[in-house]
Amino acid sequence: MWSRILGISRVLAPSRRSLIASGPANVVRHAIKAKGQAPRFFPTAHAQRAALLHTTSTRQVGFFMTPVARVLVAVGGRITRSWWKRLSPERKKAVWAAVSKRRKYLYGSVGLLCLGGTGYYYSHLETTPITGRRRFMMFSKKDVLEVVEEEKEFILKTVAKGKQWLPPTDPAYQKVLSVTTAILSSNRSKWQDLFDELNWKLYVIDDPDVINAVCLPSGDIFVFTGLLNACRNDAELAFILSHEISHSVLGHGAEGLSHKGVIEFLGLFLIAAIWAVIPNDLVSYFLHRFTHNTAEVLFDYPYSRKLEIEADQVGLLFAANACFDPEKAAKIWTHLPNFNVDDKVVEYLSTHPCNERRYETLSILLPTAHAVWKEAKCEEEMKKEVRSFQQSMTDFLKKAPWWPGSNQ
Repeated sequence: MWSRILGISRVLAPSRRSLIASGPANVVRHAIKAKGQAPRFFPTAHAQRAALLHTTSTRQVGFFMTPVARVLVAVGGRITRSWWKRLSPERKKAVWAAVSKRRKYLYGSVGLLCLGGTGYYYSHLETTPITGRRRFMMFSKKDVLEVVEEEKEFILKTVAKGKQWLPPTDPAYQKVLSVTTAILSSNRSKWQDLFDELNWKLYVIDDPDVINAVCLPSGDIFVFTGLLNACRNDAELAFILSHEISHSVLGHGAEGLSHKGVIEFLGLFLIAAIWAVIPNDLVSYFLHRFTHNTAEVLFDYPYSRKLEIEADQVGLLFAANACFDPEKAAKIWTHLPNFNVDDKVVEYLSTHPCNERRYETLSILLPTAHAVWKEAKCEEEMKKEVRSFQQSMTDFLKKAPWWPGSNQ
């Protein structure tokens, strides 16, 4: 369940845990230091700041988000229904009379509960970095890291089992490393606090059949070589990596977990009511499953798609700020397979928007992305590289025997 909430794909990951401490895991850190960045570039992740109060620990409230909690609530509702069924008509009237007599206390309790819930919600609102969107954060980034460690264990032990890990000297690894380093280095200068609180590591897995990449909330980046084959240029690769990095930088893992927590908590009341009121167990079970699945389609999936669109938008700006052509980057959604069916109807049953909608969204953002690209003085850098290349080629040709004036 956690992997779906955090946006972690179960088809990704290295298989040998020992590589965490090996060279490939820390190459990004060393590469950026080599570019002259501060030595303290990637410290241990810090807890994300909440608006008014500290966010709630997963150990405190995470239980109600588990299937066990739903089962216990269902059992409690059924026990209540059985107890009520066994009561005599006179006893039922007496119970209703007692409840009616104390209804002001009941109304007061419900009112206090609603007031407390409203206060809790507004005290846990914060502003999303970079985009400025207001969001509810029940959990912090630090809380999510506790969950991610379990997912990371799964990734390192099971996914990509038997696949080859590319060493840092491999050309494919070097290509991913170069693009990743450019993204992290360029954007760190603008949002240092956001990038410094994550411990960035890079893993590249040789599996041409998997077209995917993922960045855990901890900063661990996993890339499959199938993605390299699917990207037509470095700009497209930079966009996908920037998209995944955006999820971690923006704290989408903690946000998605918080949103899921609210839906699950409110759903427990509905589950209790279903099992307490519906007289048939079979009907209660199917209605229970139907409401749970419907809640996912109506609330979880749209929220997930919203976060994906936001990661697309911020990712495009990250790539543009790293001097990758935003127009070329956006075109990846016109040909990249396996991400989503190009169907705006089917996407309502998916956690991700369809490719067509994603391309349309990025097309609207292109003027802003081009402005970011120009602000980063990418055009001047490109001209310098062209002049440098021209000079190196001229020097090389001058050494040729057939070059005019050559002494050979």
